[in-house]
Amino acid sequence: MNHAFLLPACSLLFASHAWAGQSNVVFSGQIERVTNSTISVLLSDGRIIESRITASHGELSPGSLAKHYVVGDRVEITCTKIPGLYDSQIGRRLFLDLRKLRPLQEPSDEERSRALASKAWRQSPNLLETAGAAPPIIEPTLPGSMEQIRAHILEFVAEMPNFVADEVAKRYVSVTHPPDWRLADTIESEITFHGNTVSRDHILVNGKSWTGAYRTLPGFKWTDGFGSQLKFLFDDHCPTQFRSEGRLLEDGTAVSVVSYSSPAGGCEFYWQDYQQFYPAKTGRIVLDAQEERVIRLETQSAGFPEAFPIASVRKQVTWNLVTIGDAVHWLPIAAEIQVVRSNGEMRLARHEYKNHRHFEAASTITFHEAVRQ
Repeated sequence: MNHAFLLPACSLLFASHAWAGQSNVVFSGQIERVTNSTISVLLSDGRIIESRITASHGELSPGSLAKHYVVGDRVEITCTKIPGLYDSQIGRRLFLDLRKLRPLQEPSDEERSRALASKAWRQSPNLLETAGAAPPIIEPTLPGSMEQIRAHILEFVAEMPNFVADEVAKRYVSVTHPPDWRLADTIESEITFHGNTVSRDHILVNGKSWTGAYRTLPGFKWTDGFGSQLKFLFDDHCPTQFRSEGRLLEDGTAVSVVSYSSPAGGCEFYWQDYQQFYPAKTGRIVLDAQEERVIRLETQSAGFPEAFPIASVRKQVTWNLVTIGDAVHWLPIAAEIQVVRSNGEMRLARHEYKNHRHFEAASTITFHEAVRQ
């Protein structure tokens, strides 16, 4: 079983309304993953339900589940809704506790193949075995000069240093189409980029100190890290298709543009509360004229199921030269994310990063639900 395949993730966080009404929920689908503390089940619409396992022995314990089931087996699970509890093994909060699991009829060959085509079971760790050979992973298409561009981008990501910066994020809301953006609030914080992990401390909301963690802020939040998402776009295990758009003039400056697309079930999933989904993605990578540095990354994600709380996502990250001490680095200076929710509401967050400085290993940093992106 392959435990080496790592997947980026993105969490779009909203004030949760998931706990109104009935406390128990029932789902039917195919088992994708079992860890020492969680179980994941793939539903027919592509959503993946993730629940905490609390049993240490008996038929609902991780060891027993791994012994009696394989990837793709059809089951019905009954879960209890709980306040979000952080799980360090998977790096995010869980909102369900597994209470019952009932095996259903044997999946068809088509259903089994569909379960194995999902990237969810390849997340590490996974205690489940697979029944038969898993389908081969489609490698990305890199025409012509793209191989050299790929090498430059991966080198660029590898050389990105750990750093601290001051973040100013303005959050906007709209209930109309086209959007009529209205400023909701301004959030200031000290943000730390350490590897693929992002943390925020010393948070101010409209100038007033916020004593809780970033995740406890009400409303829409974004927890992506920067840089590593480029690495995963070019990962050999991701079915991303690339096309060079050639050189263009942008604000009088020559740039090189690469467009890309990835089908649903690709290498980036979004989660909200207890649900995950791997949407289809399209976008562009704007590089400098030498095709060595990324100026801007643009991504659009769509095709979410109706039952998922998100309908579409558009993201943009911008890099530029930044001086830290006596050295000059190419680092993120701005980001923007726009989300359309399934109920039609729209959210927009614009982030600026200033006063970049060295990450001090001796600093006290609290990491909240690390996200690989």
